[in-house]
Amino acid sequence: MKATRPFLLLYVVGLLYVSAMLPTGARTQGVSGSGSIAKAVRYHALVIGNNMYKNIPRLKTAENDARAVEAILRENYGFQTKLLLNATRQQIFTALSQYRRELEADSNLVIYYAGHGINDKETDKAYWLPVDATREDNSNWISADDITSNIKAIPAKHVLIVSDSCYSGTLTRGLDMTPSVPAGRERYLEKMMAKRSRMLMASGGNEPVADSGGAGNHSVFASALLRGLQQTEKHQFTAGELYREYVEESVAGRANQTPQYNYVGASGHDGGDFVFVRVKTADGKTIEVTVKTPAAGAVDPAAVELSFWETIKNSTDPEDFKAYLKKYPSGQFADLARRRAEPPRSRPEPTRAEPARDEPESAPTNNASDEDASDTSEEDEPEPNSATQGRTISGGNLNGKAISKPQPDYPPMAKAARAQGTVNVQVVIDERGRVISARAVSGHPLLQPAAAAAARQAMFSPLLLSGKPVKVSGILTYNFTLP
Repeated sequence: MKATRPFLLLYVVGLLYVSAMLPTGARTQGVSGSGSIAKAVRYHALVIGNNMYKNIPRLKTAENDARAVEAILRENYGFQTKLLLNATRQQIFTALSQYRRELEADSNLVIYYAGHGINDKETDKAYWLPVDATREDNSNWISADDITSNIKAIPAKHVLIVSDSCYSGTLTRGLDMTPSVPAGRERYLEKMMAKRSRMLMASGGNEPVADSGGAGNHSVFASALLRGLQQTEKHQFTAGELYREYVEESVAGRANQTPQYNYVGASGHDGGDFVFVRVKTADGKTIEVTVKTPAAGAVDPAAVELSFWETIKNSTDPEDFKAYLKKYPSGQFADLARRRAEPPRSRPEPTRAEPARDEPESAPTNNASDEDASDTSEEDEPEPNSATQGRTISGGNLNGKAISKPQPDYPPMAKAARAQGTVNVQVVIDERGRVISARAVSGHPLLQPAAAAAARQAMFSPLLLSGKPVKVSGILTYNFTLP
């Protein structure tokens, strides 16, 4: 029986339109054309391959697949690559955080994942499994919501997720995408590059997929993908073309799995597609390439700065504000950014504590991005309107600080219904500062799912009782206001 790779890949991306300044060391391809403005197109790739699992069965080909994908993207397509082999949860999130800080608004990002995963049938959610994951404890799993909240903040114009794992096509179920390329191919490429894209290419749907069976000690899916990237005669092509011409029939015909290609729902996709630009042929010859892009209108620098600020203003990471100051040292929000860039003040250790119990604690609200969780002496379940109050657990001080507290998306149906107001979400935070449970307890029904989804992505420094991390519960508050 063939080994399988379980997982569903998940993805959404961010919105940040910033000035086009090329980071040091980034690889570029020239983009020019008659009647268009020459620009530098930046291509980046995060390539993850997990074989050597510590607590669950190891895989055979994921590491080899990742090495080959990284090499061909770097050598033949000019990508600036980051290769993670046998990656832990922390390593994956660190890489995503770096892209959030460093990528520009006209960048292109590929995220390739090969490894184990699992579909939780009780919650109908799928997870990546880093090498430090265990089946019995989901604290090290990476959920679709985890990935979504991190990718939303990445400012790249085009993001392509390539997932070689089980259940990886589940994210796009029910969505529809035009399967063919129109006759005017050059104009089509221009259109695909001009519009924002968030695409997923998956090795299978809601099903297990083969971990081997392809040429060169690769999985069936990776073998087809690599063959397409190596053998295609096109110098510029979309990821959709790559999928249709090389991956779809090849994989479905050789394994009991059906690959998928579609846009990621609720991710900011705007009708574009990822465009690959080849810079070297299979025999090592360099190619002169030009890709036409529509002329861009004048951009108001103040609007660009404001867009940058809107993206980071609720962040609890000082590095985000340092990045703002680096670009705008005399910007209109510079004074506030300098204060927010300072490291948080330490709080005194508790002087008295009793054994910890799972009792409510109030985590920072959606509006207080820099404040520590404070204290109170009550021990009853907090009322929704007391979300901003602190809380004491058995006499100890809670000194947890929000590391990441993403803002919720405003649901389109709620906007249409003019629904607004406050939503309180009851959360349980584990000893590592991760939200392991989130349930909306008050607020408009159309707003509750978005608030709960955002709460699940919140991360805290471990909450301490007598210097030791404890599991606590509390309320997170999210305010939804329409203009």
